[in-house]
Amino acid sequence: LSTGRVLTLEYLPGPKLEGEMRRQMAELGMRVDESESMRDWIQRLEAQTTQPATEADDDEREPWRAWLGRVGARVVGIDAALWVVGKVLATGGAAGGAGGLRTEELRTCLHSLVEVHGFEIFVHGLFNADPHPGNLIAMGDGKVGLIDYGQCKRLEEGPRRAIAELMVKVADDAPHAEVAAAFRRVGVRTEHGGDEFLGKMARLMFGRVSVEMLEPKWHRDLHKTDKMTHYPPDLLMVHRVALILRGLSVACRENVSIAELWRPHAAAALDAGPD
Repeated sequence: LSTGRVLTLEYLPGPKLEGEMRRQMAELGMRVDESESMRDWIQRLEAQTTQPATEADDDEREPWRAWLGRVGARVVGIDAALWVVGKVLATGGAAGGAGGLRTEELRTCLHSLVEVHGFEIFVHGLFNADPHPGNLIAMGDGKVGLIDYGQCKRLEEGPRRAIAELMVKVADDAPHAEVAAAFRRVGVRTEHGGDEFLGKMARLMFGRVSVEMLEPKWHRDLHKTDKMTHYPPDLLMVHRVALILRGLSVACRENVSIAELWRPHAAAALDAGPD
């Protein structure tokens, strides 16, 4: 029944993922709004990247034991929140599901939600531009359902390839000059044409959240150096998707790089060549 202009969707049973996550968190006495601040969380994650693994790593312990051991130190951290997300996904929303998944498997569940939208954008060129948590269903078979494709966007080949190149540059942490050049090929224009400004803006939009990005002064100083004068509509909708998905990820205490998760699909679009 689907055509080039009409998309037919199948009814997907199950509760909204957002509501089910909150319900199970409440049952466990976990209140995300009272957890450590985002700044403290980001700083802790950055510190962890410089510390060697210990015998207490989650790969060596059952997830619920890892969570229980940490919850005394912080009300809700990345492992606890991910444990709940994974429990919802693994049990299809059943409150009494069997156990939880390992931390790495829980991250995989969340990353898949991000990656599938990269697949839509770069492989199909037709994507849902409104993937907020209320449009995700915790289905009974453990799958996550994507619903409400009422705000779709189609990308023609030129803009799709240009945005794909930008994703690859950001994912590979290319120099500011290379990222800025890719940004300009998408159609972005600035008052002064500064490479550093565009390089930082691209990372802000599609990379990981860093501690410095939480500082108002960082943003004020950045926008004193330059400002955008033209922002293409195609990129606007892609950025909207990235912003929503990164917001969901951060709410689940997973600091993702949208560009890194979208890179394989972006690279595939570039390798495919012009149609």
